[in-house]
Amino acid sequence: MLETPLTLRPRRTLLLLLLATLSLLAGNAFAEGSTALCGQCSTVFECADGLRCVSARCRTIDQCCFDADCPGGQRCLDNRCQVAVKGAALCGRCSTSFECTDDLNCIGARCKEVDQCCLDQDCPTGQSCQNNRCQ
Repeated sequence: MLETPLTLRPRRTLLLLLLATLSLLAGNAFAEGSTALCGQCSTVFECADGLRCVSARCRTIDQCCFDADCPGGQRCLDNRCQVAVKGAALCGRCSTSFECTDDLNCIGARCKEVDQCCLDQDCPTGQSCQNNRCQ
């Protein structure tokens, strides 16, 4: 018997309903194990609500996870591309070494060299910080 468009319609409808149900179930499975900000992803379904899969990381368009996500001259600070201004002097507050002058690193949220101290707490027990050196 030759099938006419009228006899194919119920099969198409059933197939479409089946596909829609499977898609919905697959979406719910991804949502339960969703990835947080900066987690690796390959599709948007892997990211938590409100995040997209951008450059294989879950984030919003204006957020960054790495310095490489930012335009030239900017750094990724607190998940936002920002123009980072170098220049925090010895013992200045910092969150990354990029914020310190070229000869210093950000250690314990302060710009300093590894063997320098800013506070007595930077020194081993029994020593104090004098002239930025533990003694």
